[in-house]
Amino acid sequence: MSILIIGTVAYDDITTPVNSKKRCFGGSATYFALAGTNFTKISIISIIGDDLKSKDEKQLLNQGIDISNIERANGKCFHWSGTYDKNFDTRKTNFTHLNVLENFNPIISAKLRNPKYLFLGNIDPDIQLSVLKQLKTRPKIVALDTMNYWIETKNKSLLKVIANTDVLFLDSSETRMIGKESTLIGSAKKILDYGPSCIVVKRGEHGAFLVSNNDLFSTPTYPTEQLVDPTGAGDSFAGGFMGYLASINTLDNLDFRKATVMGCVMGSFAIEDFGPSVHTNLTQSDILKRYETIKNMSNLI
Repeated sequence: MSILIIGTVAYDDITTPVNSKKRCFGGSATYFALAGTNFTKISIISIIGDDLKSKDEKQLLNQGIDISNIERANGKCFHWSGTYDKNFDTRKTNFTHLNVLENFNPIISAKLRNPKYLFLGNIDPDIQLSVLKQLKTRPKIVALDTMNYWIETKNKSLLKVIANTDVLFLDSSETRMIGKESTLIGSAKKILDYGPSCIVVKRGEHGAFLVSNNDLFSTPTYPTEQLVDPTGAGDSFAGGFMGYLASINTLDNLDFRKATVMGCVMGSFAIEDFGPSVHTNLTQSDILKRYETIKNMSNLI
């Protein structure tokens, strides 16, 4: 089954201890879609400027991604710049230029208003709410990603989105900011009271854990030795997680555990190069090999 995603298609200026790259193709929708399309069909809702390079648009089209609901506007694409410290532990934002995203008011076409799976990528919670209101039927799974900026500046709107979410993706600091408990697990469990049935906490090189009302699961990530750029790893994780769930027929605890591992797999590929193109060259064998490695490390079954 296909996934509908609302998110950004953007350009990034990135500096890491390894190298730097300007106007690197990126955005939450881009990373999610290119990772998720290894499992299922993806449709994107977003907005782009007239500076989007044709080769970048073709990268999406060549993977069979539906971009017919991407709005084209006069101006420039969303543009972000960030610098990672020498250990990749912290990231400083140099600038964020919203550009065409500043006035984005998505209108979902009729053919996309009954999605089975919906991913609300990291974007203004008011835009996420607008998308939810336009749906004709409730998806099988609504998943959400956010960030500390929206937690601090749009908390009321964000909590409304969370109340209508099944799966919530967060990192450790975001989990503590929303849950406000003394422990990470305690904060994740507290957030379950706000509406979601499942919280997935992404922990970078330490893997991820999943918390629901009837399950608790922790997994390491793939032990890659090649770290080039962590940008987009979280969106790639979500693409792997949701892509896997959309590709199967059941949604029990074991399926969500497997999806968490698959998220770690796709996140591990994302960090090995600048930009999301790494996902376009993967084979099912590449993905399965890393999945089996993590599964054996985590005693999944």
